[in-house]
Amino acid sequence: MLAALRSIVPDEWNMDHEVAWNWLWENVERIISSTIALPRAYEKAVRNFLFSQPEDKMMFLRAQTFKTFFMRCPSGQDFFKQSTTRLYFILDKNYEMTIEMFENPGKVVQDLSALGLRHVGYGVPVELFPPFVGSAVEAVAEVTEDETVRTAFSWGLNLISKILMRVILEGSTIVMKAINLNDEAALRKAIAVAPRQHRATELLNISVGTQSFSPLFWAIESGSLNSARAMIQDLLTIRADREVYYYGCEELFRRHPDIVKRLCTSAPTLLETLLDGFIWRSVHGMRRVNYYIKY
Repeated sequence: MLAALRSIVPDEWNMDHEVAWNWLWENVERIISSTIALPRAYEKAVRNFLFSQPEDKMMFLRAQTFKTFFMRCPSGQDFFKQSTTRLYFILDKNYEMTIEMFENPGKVVQDLSALGLRHVGYGVPVELFPPFVGSAVEAVAEVTEDETVRTAFSWGLNLISKILMRVILEGSTIVMKAINLNDEAALRKAIAVAPRQHRATELLNISVGTQSFSPLFWAIESGSLNSARAMIQDLLTIRADREVYYYGCEELFRRHPDIVKRLCTSAPTLLETLLDGFIWRSVHGMRRVNYYIKY
């Protein structure tokens, strides 16, 4: 790497760059060498701790975690509106992911990417993640005095929360924020800043890592039908510049070949909006047309 970099910028490269480069990678090597063996020890500590706890201790962990979290962040109750049983299930899934992060990190990262994209739709503030992790770690610390277990839980849960926070931040586009408001004007204002050739992509796809997510389908599934109506109308509006016409019909059906079926099932009131976008009409009146659906 050093030789390649030196050959790319031969005129600007000097000894200061050489020293800085070596210092950087020597520190990276030192940090990795000192921590590379820790995940195996952490996995064993977390697994033994969770599998050795009686049910009453696990119930204490669950209750104490949410009690501390709600005391620190009362606004968190606006996002944890489910039953106590459901809340405890969510926390148990966190424990499972903490173990699996040591066993199969690649799979967990993919699962977390998909989970994070769903949280984008829920509008969950990333500011809630650190106090939630802190509350979970403190609850574990009240049950065990083993420092390795405490450190392992803190390391695993913090890593999970950082991945989720990154996915949410990257996926929280202005279109998704407008969908959460369920306001047509806000949606049109959000998509107005996108170039003509990118408007369909902004409305149909958000990608983070290996996972993708459809803002249009999320608007339909979450009941934000005002936003979904504005999105369909925008997709099926014909635009042009000096060289190209833009019409989102092909992109819509390429991304969602089952869009008609989905609307029939989940949002039949939007069918007229969709079908109306397939007809070209004269501005000053009605003209006879031959109408067909390709897909």
